[in-house]
Amino acid sequence: MNASSRLVSGALLVCCLLPAFAASAAEPARASRAAPAKVLSAPEQARQYLRSGRVVEAADSLRAHLQLQPQDLDSRRLLLQLLLDGGHRAEAEAQLSEALALQPDAPDLRRLQASLLARRGEAALALASLHRSASFGQHAGDLAFAGQLAVQAGQPEAAREHFEQALRLGPVQPRWQLALAGVRLSLGDKAGARALLEAIPAESLADYADSSYAKQLMAAARLAD
Repeated sequence: MNASSRLVSGALLVCCLLPAFAASAAEPARASRAAPAKVLSAPEQARQYLRSGRVVEAADSLRAHLQLQPQDLDSRRLLLQLLLDGGHRAEAEAQLSEALALQPDAPDLRRLQASLLARRGEAALALASLHRSASFGQHAGDLAFAGQLAVQAGQPEAAREHFEQALRLGPVQPRWQLALAGVRLSLGDKAGARALLEAIPAESLADYADSSYAKQLMAAARLAD
């Protein structure tokens, strides 16, 4: 093969192999450009901290985020739960107030505020807060809770109404029946209290306190007027 032929062959070889080399050389560059690291949201970052047991860092990251994005209810809910779990009641209540200012009728927030108020002995305020929930009246548990609050607030008529609604929605809970029987008795409705107590299956009152309370109520309901 003369020099001219060798030059032509070399040129052809370069032309054939150069694209392949260029493609292989480009692979790392493409790989480095592909799939940038995912930016975690504040709740995701906090949960990542929590998975490794870093509760303080999780709360701090949420606080810092909420300084910049105060409208982020998901982050505020998570911070609120962390504060309550950690026993930071005052800060939790402040965060709850901020959350309710953003979404005043949120059912979960209203339930939480009612629970906190009830623990402080402010049953009437707790009941008023629960009534402001967008879903109030749709869930038996909320209605039974409202019945308990009404009893504590000295509102037997409201308690009777709430417990009766809860039992209509169901599923029927023996403790709700007991509570309603007690309310009916307090209102002078002995026949209504007796009917309710007789409808409770004995086996559903396995708890001694419930069984003892039921016996006391039945004894009172059977007394002659």
